[in-house]
Amino acid sequence: MSLLQVERRFSAAPKPLRTFWASAPEATHLSRTRVSALHRTRTFPANSLQRAVPVESRRVNPKNQLYYGDNLDVLRRYIQDESVDLIYLDPPFNSRQDYNVLFAERDGSRSSSQIMAFEDTWEWNLDAEHAYQEIVEGGGRVSDAMQAFRTFLGHSDMMAYLAMMAPRLMELRRVLKLTGSIYLHCDPTASHYLKMLMDAVFGPQYFRSEIVWKRTSAHSSAKRYGPIHDLLLFYSKTDAYVWNDLFQPYDETYLSEFYTHKEPDGRVWRRSDLTGAGIRHGETGLPWRGID
Repeated sequence: MSLLQVERRFSAAPKPLRTFWASAPEATHLSRTRVSALHRTRTFPANSLQRAVPVESRRVNPKNQLYYGDNLDVLRRYIQDESVDLIYLDPPFNSRQDYNVLFAERDGSRSSSQIMAFEDTWEWNLDAEHAYQEIVEGGGRVSDAMQAFRTFLGHSDMMAYLAMMAPRLMELRRVLKLTGSIYLHCDPTASHYLKMLMDAVFGPQYFRSEIVWKRTSAHSSAKRYGPIHDLLLFYSKTDAYVWNDLFQPYDETYLSEFYTHKEPDGRVWRRSDLTGAGIRHGETGLPWRGID
């Protein structure tokens, strides 16, 4: 499998160092922990990084390649069309914080050395205006969406954030295989805007699921419900995307607690509400499995 993960390492303007990486085609998973380990054990000064190669070198499919730099530039120069099976995107959430790459000494203690990886603060400036104009002049659904955003968001920080995201999402769609999928991790601050932008880039018919990740237990917040979750937006490039069903056995404690009835042939079962699975298309109120 060719897997691409875009970390929280991009911005509308150049910064000293940002990270983008692509795993080997045969890899099935590369976790954030492994990426963090790379940060601790191998460091490269920003001025010694190898420059990106010409576009025609996209024909070369590097394995286990780690890229340092602006991920938009890396996508355009390194990654060939329809070469990636799966993309996980963890962009910044406009948290208005600076994020640093920290290094460790040989004995494991924290080093005083660090490099600012990126600033998660967005504001409308010349870079945002240039990114916006580039998208608008390209025409199509993404151009229409960005002009609609501009109408009611104006020159806001959120508009600058979307101007940064739009060209990167378009490049990610380009590199995704016809059988590929993309998961975009975001929070409620921008999720509604990002979903509309993803609809414009990939097409609303290729939206598959919105996954709610409960990050923490409920806690009190002043005059509001506690912010305890993030979201993952799952899209495919076409209807022919790969989907692997995964199953695991029930825990014995769960079975003994809930499946308290047993058939003569040994099968166990539980009482539950008779609720149809529901449908997303077509008429409702019809008989379900012979029951009306």
